Amino acid sequence: YFVGNTTIYPDFNILDSAGKTPTRFVYDSNFTFITYRNLFRKKFVAQNIYFRKGDLYNERRFVKTINRFNSLGAWRAVNVEQIPRGQTDTVDVELYLTPANKYSFTANIERSFNSSTSINLEENLVGIGGNIQLTNYNFGKAANRSSTTARYTTELNPEGEFVKTIQTSISHSIVFPKPIPNSNWMPAKFRDNFRTNLSFALANTERKDFFN
Repeated sequence: YFVGNTTIYPDFNILDSAGKTPTRFVYDSNFTFITYRNLFRKKFVAQNIYFRKGDLYNERRFVKTINRFNSLGAWRAVNVEQIPRGQTDTVDVELYLTPANKYSFTANIERSFNSSTSINLEENLVGIGGNIQLTNYNFGKAANRSSTTARYTTELNPEGEFVKTIQTSISHSIVFPKPIPNSNWMPAKFRDNFRTNLSFALANTERKDFFN
């Protein structure tokens, strides 16, 4: 059979959608979007669907579409329903995408022990540190993963000057689930698994009486 109309619910959630008026939008004559909160860019969603109106049914493309949305991390559930159109050879498709939590927050505390010996000095240092990380799984409404991490650590010498080392750092990264810039010349089997990572980090380490 052939693929008919494809209706996409990019932010489908039974609880959040209750009582809200959906917005309908036709994109590129191939897809109809029904949205409740406008969480995702329509062009981005359409680029990750591997079947079009009028295509002969191909199970590999349907499975590839489901796997693609599951791998992006912005959705926690993906469901495809195929609805036969009467006595014809056409089947309409409904794609339900349930968003995952947009943000996650983690915090870690760690402890270490370091023993060092130089010509005139022997030190036993106890390290205490921690870091916090905030991650956005839908940065720019295109399933880009944005993470910011802040870290603070210090080494203490119980036998001498108390604070020996202080290190602070902050880092930020954005992972795009596609090549940047767009590389249409690249074979699709490579392009679909491509990631682009933009990141920077700043750090300062101060070792008392030695260096900064």
